[in-house]
Amino acid sequence: MNPPTKRSGRIGSTKSKTGCNTCNTASKSRTTQPSIPLQFAFSSHSGSRERRAFEYYFHRAGPSLSGVLDVSFWRGSVLQICRLEPAVWDAVISLSTLYERPPIHESPAMEMINDPAVVRQRHHREALVWRVQMMLGATSTPMISLLLPIFRRLGTWALIVEGGPDDCWDLNPIHSYAGFASIDDARNVLCGIVAEMKTLDVDAKTYWKQTHDARRSLSPELVARQNHLEERLQHWYRLFHALECMQISNLPGSGVSNDGAIALLLMTYTSVLIEIKTCLDPDQTAYDAYETEFTQILDLAPIAIASTRLADDKQPPFMFEMGVFLPLFITALKCPFPQLRRRALHFLSQAPPAQGLFMCGPAADAVAVIVTLEENPATTPRSAAEVKQLLAQPGCIPAATNRTCSFGVSSELDEKGKPLNWLHYSLRYFDGEGRMQLKQKSIPFPDFHSPT
Repeated sequence: MNPPTKRSGRIGSTKSKTGCNTCNTASKSRTTQPSIPLQFAFSSHSGSRERRAFEYYFHRAGPSLSGVLDVSFWRGSVLQICRLEPAVWDAVISLSTLYERPPIHESPAMEMINDPAVVRQRHHREALVWRVQMMLGATSTPMISLLLPIFRRLGTWALIVEGGPDDCWDLNPIHSYAGFASIDDARNVLCGIVAEMKTLDVDAKTYWKQTHDARRSLSPELVARQNHLEERLQHWYRLFHALECMQISNLPGSGVSNDGAIALLLMTYTSVLIEIKTCLDPDQTAYDAYETEFTQILDLAPIAIASTRLADDKQPPFMFEMGVFLPLFITALKCPFPQLRRRALHFLSQAPPAQGLFMCGPAADAVAVIVTLEENPATTPRSAAEVKQLLAQPGCIPAATNRTCSFGVSSELDEKGKPLNWLHYSLRYFDGEGRMQLKQKSIPFPDFHSPT
């Protein structure tokens, strides 16, 4: 496919007053260099640069962004629409530029918390300008209809990250209960169930923070929601298995099989089922009953991970959609069985490093520290080498009083401008009289990026 004809006057010499937004941390940020405003003049060779970016997108960025479920969209629909919609054409160029030269992918996660969002490279500034113009121009009804499922899924991932209310999002697509038309249809409905699961989980945690009753005192409203959501998920499972044709792409020579897509959706289904069944139980030992389900997730992981590898056997640096992150993250964090947890951490390291709003590396680092703390409560690892050494041991099933119910990571700067990174985690359990106990702890986060 040839790139669209360059339309004069559409980009030109664009100016923007957008400046740099620094992060919100608990302390004053370091002195930084002034941000570079998004204003520049394109050279007379901008058309050739656009054509090159288009070719890079077609051969590299598009196939990598799509994962196993969206090849027809990223390499089919997008390339067809971009010939008619300037906004989509600009988005293709933007994605290609950012994908070829990712500005943050190789940076340590903690370092990015403290560094201001300064756009230093010309190709990144140009890509941001294209992106802004796409946002301003994407108003046509056909494009909105095409992009709506994607934005629903982005809303679900944002809900998982923020853990806030989803009132402003229409995250549940309307579908026929008679069956799914395609794997993509099944995926969209499953994402809606994921959003409801997360909302129920947030409401359950709020309930347990407010109550001081014994462990068997549950909210009838939450129980009803749990039962309804489990029924929806089981109905999804039946409809998914009723699919006779699971083609995810009609593009000839795409080289994408259904195995990876099926494995990914079944991993997600199983992890969501575990979360639905356990979310109303404040005792983290509730996860002990799901060894079989955790094993099923891990048995499917190699198929799903292999399906996203590129021709050079490497994983793409970034996928637009979330892939195996959620089921592997849940398994590594909540599964109490040491061998299974270590397998989940290993698979996270083999998966695409950035999936939608999630970064596998930093998440795996944090969960690895939590695993060592749960299994060795008297030991506080200070470095990545210590964490690795503890994980090399056989491990054990943590005691109920050592299970982590929630955690977070923060970073601040000391008076010398040196980053101080922290891991905050909460332990929740019931004492012998049935009263809930909650302990909150913080430790310095081990340095995973210093020489060992």
